[in-house]
Amino acid sequence: MKKLVLFTILTVFALNMTGVKAYTTSSLDNISLDTSIRSEADTFVLPNAVAIVPMFIDETDYKESIKGLFYYTIDKLGFPDIPFHYIVTADGTVYKGNQAGDESQLSFNNASGNFVLIGYVTNKNVNTFDQRGLNSLMELSSEVSNNNYISPDNVIIRDLNFVKDVANNTVKMEINVTEGNWDSSIETIRNHIRGNVRPSNKVYSVEVLSATLDKEQVVVGESVSGSLKFKNTGTSTIYIDTNSEIIATKEGGNLSLFYTPTTWLSQSQFGLMNDVTQIGPGVETTVPFTVSAPLASGEIAENFVVTNLLGTKVSTNNFTLRMTVDKGGKRIIQINDTELGYLRVRSEASTAATEIGRASSGERFIVEEDAGNGLLRITLSNGVTGWVAGWLTTEI
Repeated sequence: MKKLVLFTILTVFALNMTGVKAYTTSSLDNISLDTSIRSEADTFVLPNAVAIVPMFIDETDYKESIKGLFYYTIDKLGFPDIPFHYIVTADGTVYKGNQAGDESQLSFNNASGNFVLIGYVTNKNVNTFDQRGLNSLMELSSEVSNNNYISPDNVIIRDLNFVKDVANNTVKMEINVTEGNWDSSIETIRNHIRGNVRPSNKVYSVEVLSATLDKEQVVVGESVSGSLKFKNTGTSTIYIDTNSEIIATKEGGNLSLFYTPTTWLSQSQFGLMNDVTQIGPGVETTVPFTVSAPLASGEIAENFVVTNLLGTKVSTNNFTLRMTVDKGGKRIIQINDTELGYLRVRSEASTAATEIGRASSGERFIVEEDAGNGLLRITLSNGVTGWVAGWLTTEI
């Protein structure tokens, strides 16, 4: 059986939004710490809660207590950096904690939330917030919540335990029900947050450094691999499966001739984060993608921009995909504009046959068979094969 050693600190959870900033944030460098012992964070996540953790000391020298906490959590407990995003002292001073920012992910044994952890340093035997410290906590909580779109309804109070697994020589944190009168101040913090909702606009910006294709001399319908190298020039981390996720979108948003049914998000967009989950500010990343050689002939070029999932452009420049296409003797058609915006695809070479699919105006297809009566056999992107009215198409 594994032996667990518990270290307990009283904790508060808080969710936040921002009012007028009435405090100044200081760096831990200002209290003469050996910050070289820090390691860089390797996991990041969008936070959805804030934990305010009262910590008790016998003295009034808050700086010395913060020094002790810094060395204890890193040297003794083995954290890569101090596991607090911010530290607030009872006199209202605010210190920036870990160097990776609000999105540096913390792990809890018994909680699945993504927390911004705020340490509150106060004197021993105190069971409520000093008004000066509370004022700073309210403003800081509001700012953090606004920056990260956190709801005030998530503000709770808990004990925080450091739990050491002696067998594996690791330490993690747990949160449990707290004791004392701290709950009486949480609603004050929540109400301040509710009254100061000013969500910040996160800055997402990407610079495209290069876009390459494995080959540019291609045959119609051939699958071609490519790679895009770009840099996150914004101030916020970009995450997959959030609104910040980035994709490549054809400039103008209309149908792309490079569309690949099996891998693209739509006929004008393909994903850029299939192999990465997050891209931090300043990080350069190279990602793969797949396109299809256009159903066309000669040199074909299209411009693309980087957008987020909401369709907002985030790239400072566009990039161009360019190929020289050989039709290879294939016959290619494009669906004309029609009143309905599509052509019916039928099961047999007859206008009376059952409709089994639709080909949208502007789409291109390889003609697989000509029935001789004006009907042409094509294959849709979903694999369905059928017949369309050739007189409502244009040969490319």
